[in-house]
Amino acid sequence: MLLLALASACQATDMNDVEKSIKDIKAEHESRLMAMPGVVSVGLGQDEAGNPIIVIGVENEEYSHTLTLPQELHSYPVRFQVMGTIKAQ
Repeated sequence: MLLLALASACQATDMNDVEKSIKDIKAEHESRLMAMPGVVSVGLGQDEAGNPIIVIGVENEEYSHTLTLPQELHSYPVRFQVMGTIKAQ
C-alpha cells in the first residue's frame, strides 16, 4: 500500500515537473521568437494525443514557410498557427 502511495506521489510530481519545464522552455525562448518578423505569439497547447506542445503564432501563411523556426524546443514539439495581425486594444 505504501509503495502505491509513493508511486502516485511520484507520478503527480513528474506531471508537475513536465508542465513546469515546458513553461520554463517557453519563457526561455519567447523573447527570441517574438523578435522574429511575422511571429505574433508564443503559447502552449496540446497535440491530438493530449501531449504538451509549444505553439508559435505567425501573422500569415507566408511566414510559416519563409522563417527558420524550430521543429522542437528541448524535445517539445513546436507547431505553427496562422493568427493574422494582432493589435493591442
